[in-house]
Amino acid sequence: MHSTTRQQAIHPHDMQEIERIFDDILRDRGLTRRCEAAERIAKRLVAIYQSGVRDCSALKALARTSRFQA
Repeated sequence: MHSTTRQQAIHPHDMQEIERIFDDILRDRGLTRRCEAAERIAKRLVAIYQSGVRDCSALKALARTSRFQA
């Protein structure tokens, strides 16, 4: 069975933006990259990006909420 949802590739310059947003969120929350919360945030950011959200402000806002789950 094939999924009708297509994941979009993340290009290097997009990954740099996602990483910058990730680092901002971790800094704001006082988290390190090696904690479980950071892993959840990273997964959420990638899932949000792959859902089609490209605006940096929107990515950051959605990743900070718990409503959008990876």
